[in-house]
Amino acid sequence: MLPLDTVLTFFVTALMLALAPGPDIIFVLTQSALYGMRAGVATTLGLISGLCFHTTIVAVGVAGIFMTSPLAFTGNKFEFRMPGSSQSIAGPNTILNTIMAEELGRFADRLTGAADFQQALNILLREVFQRHRRIIFGGNGYDSAWMAEAERRGLVNLPNTAAALPAYILPKNVALMTKHGVYTTSEMMARHEIHMEKYCKLISIEAATLVDMVQHSILHAASRYEGVLCQTILQKKQALPHADCRVETALAESILTLNGELLDDTVALKTALETAPETDGEHMLRYYHDTIFAQMNKVRASIDKLETLVAGDYWPYPRYTDLLFSV
Repeated sequence: MLPLDTVLTFFVTALMLALAPGPDIIFVLTQSALYGMRAGVATTLGLISGLCFHTTIVAVGVAGIFMTSPLAFTGNKFEFRMPGSSQSIAGPNTILNTIMAEELGRFADRLTGAADFQQALNILLREVFQRHRRIIFGGNGYDSAWMAEAERRGLVNLPNTAAALPAYILPKNVALMTKHGVYTTSEMMARHEIHMEKYCKLISIEAATLVDMVQHSILHAASRYEGVLCQTILQKKQALPHADCRVETALAESILTLNGELLDDTVALKTALETAPETDGEHMLRYYHDTIFAQMNKVRASIDKLETLVAGDYWPYPRYTDLLFSV
C-alpha cells in the first residue's frame, strides 16, 4: 500500500501536468476550431483513453517486461532520426506497418489451432530468434566497426538515397505491398518514379544554389581578404623592413591555393549540371549522386577550409561557430 503523502504528491503533480498547456491541448483546440465541438470532445476522449491505457500497462509491469527482455527491448528501440524539414515519416510508417502486419499474420497462421499454444509460441520465438539473430549487435551502432560487421554477417547496407530507392520496387517488396492492399503494382512503380525525380530535382536545385553562392559571394570574400593580407604585408615591410610577416604570408598563400581549388571545383560542378543527361530512371539517379553530389562535396570541402582562414568580418555567411555559440 502506497503512503498517503506519496499518492497526494503524485495526484497534484499529475493534475498540474494535465492543466499545463501542451501538444495535447493545442491539438484539441485545433480540432475543435476546425471541425466543431463534437470533434473536440471525441479527440479529448481519445487522448484520455490512450493515457489510461499507457498508465495501466505501466502499473501492471509491462515496462519491466520490455526492460528485462533482450528481444522485446531490442525490437522496441527502432526510431526515426533527423528527417528533413520537408520530409514526412508517413511513408516509412506505411512500410513498417505493412511489414509488421505480414509478420504478425505469419505468427497467427502458425499458432492458430495449436494444441499447446504456449509450447508452440516458445518454439516459434526460438526459431525466429535463431533465424534473425545476426541483426542484433551489442556494440556501437554508430561506429564503422558495425558497418564491417554487418557486411561480414551478410546484411544489406544502403548508405545513400540513390542506393536505397531501387529497393523500393524489388519483386518481394512489390508483392508484400500488393498482398496487403496497400498499393497496386502500378502505384508502386509510379511512386518509385516520383521518388527518383524528386531526388534528382532537389540535388539539381541545391547544386545550382551552391554554384551561385560560390561565384557571387565566397570567391570574392576570400579574394578580398587575401588582398587585405597582402596589403598588410606591404605596409609592414615599408614601415619595418625586417618585420616578421610569416603569419600574413602563410594565410595569404593558403587562401590563394584554396580559392583556386574552389574555383576549379565550382566550374566542374557547373559543367556537370549543364551536361546532365536527359534521361529518366535509375541512370539519372546514379548520375546525380555519383557525379553531381560527389562534386558538391568537393566544393564544400574547400569552402570549409576557407571558412577557418578568412576573417569573420569578410566571410559572407554565418560560420559554424556563430551558429553553435551565438544563440
